[in-house]
Amino acid sequence: MRGGWRLHRLGDRSLGTFSQEWAELNCRSFGDHPLLTASFIEGLLRHFGSGREHLAIYRDTNGVALAMCLLLAQSRLIWTSFQPSQAQLGPTMITDHGLLDSLPRALPWPALQLDLMCNDPAVGPLVRDAAPHSLRLNHALTMDIRLDGGFEPYWLARSKKLRSNIQRYGQRASADGLPPQLRCYTAANEMPAAVSRYAELEGRGWKAKLGTALGSVPEQLAFFQELLAREAAAGRAMVFELWLGEQLAASRLLIERAGTFVALKTGYDESLSKYAPGRLLLKGVIESLFASHPRHRIEFYTDATQDQLAWATGQRWIQHLSLYRSGLAAGLLNCARVLIKGPLRAHDSKLQVQTVAHLEDLPADAQQWLEHAEARNFELGLTWFRNLTSTVYANDPGVRFVLLREGEQLRALFPLLLQRRGTGPQVSSLANFYTALYEPLMDPLLKPDDLLPVLLLLKQEVPKLSRFWLAPMAPESHAYQTLLQAFRLARWWPFEFFAFGNWFTRTPAGGWPDYQATRQGDLRGILKRKGIRFAREGGRLEIVRTSEALAPVLDKFLSVYAARWKRNEPFPDFLPGLMQSCAQRGSLRLGLAWLGDRVVAAQIWIVSDGRAEIYKLAYDERFGDFSPGSLLTAKLMQEAMEQDGVAEVDYLIGDDAYKESWMDARRQRWGILAFDPFTLVGACLLAIEGTVRGAKRLLPGRMPTTLAEKDPV
Repeated sequence: MRGGWRLHRLGDRSLGTFSQEWAELNCRSFGDHPLLTASFIEGLLRHFGSGREHLAIYRDTNGVALAMCLLLAQSRLIWTSFQPSQAQLGPTMITDHGLLDSLPRALPWPALQLDLMCNDPAVGPLVRDAAPHSLRLNHALTMDIRLDGGFEPYWLARSKKLRSNIQRYGQRASADGLPPQLRCYTAANEMPAAVSRYAELEGRGWKAKLGTALGSVPEQLAFFQELLAREAAAGRAMVFELWLGEQLAASRLLIERAGTFVALKTGYDESLSKYAPGRLLLKGVIESLFASHPRHRIEFYTDATQDQLAWATGQRWIQHLSLYRSGLAAGLLNCARVLIKGPLRAHDSKLQVQTVAHLEDLPADAQQWLEHAEARNFELGLTWFRNLTSTVYANDPGVRFVLLREGEQLRALFPLLLQRRGTGPQVSSLANFYTALYEPLMDPLLKPDDLLPVLLLLKQEVPKLSRFWLAPMAPESHAYQTLLQAFRLARWWPFEFFAFGNWFTRTPAGGWPDYQATRQGDLRGILKRKGIRFAREGGRLEIVRTSEALAPVLDKFLSVYAARWKRNEPFPDFLPGLMQSCAQRGSLRLGLAWLGDRVVAAQIWIVSDGRAEIYKLAYDERFGDFSPGSLLTAKLMQEAMEQDGVAEVDYLIGDDAYKESWMDARRQRWGILAFDPFTLVGACLLAIEGTVRGAKRLLPGRMPTTLAEKDPV
C-alpha cells in the first residue's frame, strides 16, 4: 500500500467508520487527551458541523494512520481547521512533524494555504519546530496546575497577596450571612440540571449581551449537556458549584481522562462580584482535586491574565500554524495581503514608548529588569550591556534602549542599534560578534499587536528606515515569535535565517564522574596521557576568579590570545572589560595552562546563575603536542560541575568539530531580517533577498549568501 495523505468528506457530520481509528490514534500517541476523544469530536461535528468538513488521514505503507485532522475550506485558496468556539484545542493529531510539508499539497487545487488552529505544544510535535513553508502565531497563553505534593505546599507557594485576598473574600461573605458552600456533582443524571444552572448563571452576565452565553444557542447547551452526561457515566466529569447562602454564585464544568482535567467552562454571578465567587470556587476546586486526584493536572485552555497566572504552576502559548503549498505560494499570498492593506501609519494603543540613549540613564525599573534577566542568561543582563556599550559603542549615537509602558508598568525593553549602512538606515540588535544570545525583554503576556507602537515610533525616529536585523535569537522564545508576528502585523516583510549552531551539555545526575565516564574513549585517553606528560614537564593549571588575581596575568592572556589568532581585536577593550566586570561580581573563571613562566593556553569561562559559558579559547601552537587546551577544558569543566554546581555548560557560538566531543546536545540560534516593502530601498532589498532564497532552493550550494546571512556588526 502506498502511504500518504487522503481527504474524506464527512457529509453526514460524523467520523463514521473512521471513529475507531481516531480513538486509537489519540490513545496511542496523544495520551487519550480529553479534547481529542472520538466522542468529543463526534459531538462537535453533530452539533456544529455543516457537512462540508473533511477528514485528512496520513497512512504509512502498512495502512496505519499516523495523522488525522479535521479541515474545512474557508475559500478556494485557504483551508482551515474545523474549529467551533466550543473546541479549546484544534482537532489535529499529527505524530511526525515531517508529515506537515506534504499536507497542503494534498488539498484540492488551487488551495495554497492551510491554517491549523489552536495547537498545544505539550500535545504532539506539531508546533515544536519550524516546518518548511510555515508560519506560527501565538494565540493564547494558557495555564495548568499540577496536583503534586499536596494542597498546602501548593497554596503556600502562591503570593501572599493572593492568599490574603481569598481569605478576605470568604470572611466578607460569611460576615454578610452568605457562608460559602462548595458542591460537586459527578452523577450522569445530575449533569443536565447542573449544566442548565450554569447556563442560567451565564445568561445573566456579559456573555449574554454578546450572544455567546452557553444558553444563547440551543446547540451549544445540548452539546455540553450530552458531553457532561456521557463523561459522567464513565466517571470522568464533574460540575463544581459555589453557593453563597441559598444563591448559586459560581460554577465550573470539567471533564477528565488519563490524569488530565480540562476546565471547559466557568461562570459567576456578577451581582455578587464583591465576594469574588469565581476565585473562591477556583480555590475550592483545586483543594478538592488535590485530595481526590493527586498527581493529576488541571488544564485551563484559556488566554490567561496576570491574575489567573498567579494560580498556575505552568504556562505555555497555544499556537496557530499556517502551512503553504510552497515557498512561492507563501510569498504570493503574503505579498497580496501586504499590498492590499498598505503601510501601517497609525495604531490605537494604550501603550506608550520611551527611548533612552545611554544605559546609565535607564529608569530604575528598566535596570531592575536587566538585572533579573541576567539570571536567565548572562548576555541579557546589565553587566553585559554595561561592558558592551562602554567598550564597543562608547561613542556611537545609534545606541537606543526602547521602553514600552502601560501607564507606569514596564512591558518591554529593546536594546537596539540605529545604523547607517550603504543601502540606508537599519535597526539592529545591540550586539557584537561575541553575542551568543540576543533577546528583547518582554512581559510574558505581551502580544504581537502590543509591539506596533514600538515599530511605528522607530519608523518616525529614523527617516527612510527600510530594514531590521535582529540576531542571534532562540527561535522558540516568546520574544522571537512575538517580534516575527509583530513585523507581519506592521506590514513589514520578515525573513527568518539560521545564525549558528549552539552546543551545550547539562550536568548529569552523577555530576563530573558521570560526565567524564560518558566522554569518548579517545578523549579520555588523550586527557590521561597528555596530563601525565604535561605535569612531568612542570606544567600546571590555574583558574583565576578575582580582580586581584586577574591583574598580574591579564597581559599573559592577551599575549597568548594574540599569538593564536594573529589578528588585532577590532575592540581591544571588550575582552579585558568583560573579564574585569565578571571578576568583580565573582563570575569569572579564567583558565590558564602554564609551562614554567609561560602561558601556553587560556580560556575565558563565565559562571552565572547555574550556567557556565565558554567565551574564548586560545593556545600557543608551539606547545600543541601537550594538548593544553583540552587539559584546561577538562579542569574548568570539573570545577564548574563540582565546585560551582552548574546545571548547564554552553559552548556558545558555532559548530566547530571539537565541541561535539565535550557537549551532548545542540540547539539553533536564528535571526529576523525584516524589510519595509513600502520604501524603495526596502522593496529592492526584499526582491533581492526573495530571489536569492528562491534560487538557493533550486540550486543549493551554488548561490551567494543572502542579505540575512551577512553579519551587519
